[in-house]
Amino acid sequence: MQIPRRFPDWQVPFVIFLLCALAAAWSDSARELLRYERQAAGEIWRFLTAHVVHLGYLHLALNLLGLGVVWLLVGRRFGHRQWYFVIVTCAVSVSVGLWWLDSDLDWYLGLSGVLHGMLAAGAVRGIRELPVESLAICAILAGKLAYEQFAGPLPGAASAGPVIVNAHLYGAAGGALCGLILYIMPAHSPPPDEEFS
Repeated sequence: MQIPRRFPDWQVPFVIFLLCALAAAWSDSARELLRYERQAAGEIWRFLTAHVVHLGYLHLALNLLGLGVVWLLVGRRFGHRQWYFVIVTCAVSVSVGLWWLDSDLDWYLGLSGVLHGMLAAGAVRGIRELPVESLAICAILAGKLAYEQFAGPLPGAASAGPVIVNAHLYGAAGGALCGLILYIMPAHSPPPDEEFS
């Protein structure tokens, strides 16, 4: 099935923006209650809510700018329900990855891990219909993740606060898995563009 080549519907990023803005308006109380916190093991909601709270307005603004770029690049690759599935899966992938593999990390917040996952999911999903564009996105994303693993955050990336590069890796892994699952779904599955109306 051909992916529609038109401007993506902005409902999904608007919902994310709204959640992040509400958490920012709630300020310090929200950060403490909603961020990923290793010591708060029984508070499972933090595995999802950690991704809508931020260190401050600069951190929030950079993540929302990243959301806009990701959406322009791959927003048309899925319908709304598929995107929500991707986003929740990426958020859980980041949180579970941090829980199991980064036991020395006490807390985490921010949207960047989910953004890496969204980009990976959209790129993988588009390989059949838009191979050059999608493979280029995959290559750039893989290069960025490799750089971060060996050299740390990109220069200037820590201007809004500390960068947890493993969150980017875990989010991208979850997103790539989602993209692959949605890529190989049977042809009789609902097309991704049916929800754009």
